[in-house]
Amino acid sequence: MVDLVWGEDGIQKTSQVDVVVVVDVLSFSTAVVVAVGRGTTVVPSRVSQNSPPRGAPGSLSPHALRHLSLPDELVLWSDNGAAVAKGAGAHGGIVLAGALINAAAVGQVLRSCDRATRVVMAAAGERCSDGSLRYALEDLLGCGAILSHLDRDQMLPAARSARDAYESLAGQLDRSLAESASGIELRERGFSQDVAIASDIDAIGIVPMLRNGAFHLHPTAALKDIQHGAGKQ
Repeated sequence: MVDLVWGEDGIQKTSQVDVVVVVDVLSFSTAVVVAVGRGTTVVPSRVSQNSPPRGAPGSLSPHALRHLSLPDELVLWSDNGAAVAKGAGAHGGIVLAGALINAAAVGQVLRSCDRATRVVMAAAGERCSDGSLRYALEDLLGCGAILSHLDRDQMLPAARSARDAYESLAGQLDRSLAESASGIELRERGFSQDVAIASDIDAIGIVPMLRNGAFHLHPTAALKDIQHGAGKQ
């Protein structure tokens, strides 16, 4: 069965999970997909005083990561997406990075799993300055885009709601992300290109998978591990 939870707390409250798909469309998981798609290994890390400004290497700007020279291993800093990924990794099971830009690829991997596989879509949400978690439309849509490739009877109500939301807005993803709270914040800061890249549905056909604390490109291995239940971190 497939469920949906929000944030690091949602992951901590789940049990008996085989696969976790971390979805932070603006912008951690989108950045991971772009970087891994360019051959870089990505280490998720919480934001610190030394984290780079957006647009620099190691920041969460998908536009920058498309064009800058990248090292073989890149630390990506994030208070929400990286925290969810690290929490999911500690929880056990397979951890994948999902977004709108690789929704079909992730959906194909999940669809190939045994129907008894227990999947959790982990929508990162937006971490506020007071530490609270804010609902994020873009993450709901990212989860829904992936879930649109699965059978509805596999889904619990929260997952079905995400799929319904995506299907109702699939024809206007650019506008939906641009007008979301996170999208507005990024555009006001001069990062409209990052929002446009994040809304480019199925632009990249790869599935990053977390192994030994870092995201690697292992689509074939990921599928094999999920089918045989051998995905422990």
